[in-house]
Amino acid sequence: EATGYLAANSPLLVGSRWAAVTVLPGLRFGNPGGSQFTLMVGATTFFGHRTETRALFTLHVDTPLARRGTHP
Repeated sequence: EATGYLAANSPLLVGSRWAAVTVLPGLRFGNPGGSQFTLMVGATTFFGHRTETRALFTLHVDTPLARRGTHP
């Protein structure tokens, strides 16, 4: 997963105008027909008045909301 951000008049410490880039490689495991879990580890780099890099670790849980099969 890769994302990008742009901001103007931001109160963050990187400055009022900044941009960020994130790269999150991940591993997905679980039942393809049911619940799945994704672990993603990566870094976000903020470009603005000063440049910062912050680590990111996430765990996503995906659960199907509908039942499979025929419905009456």
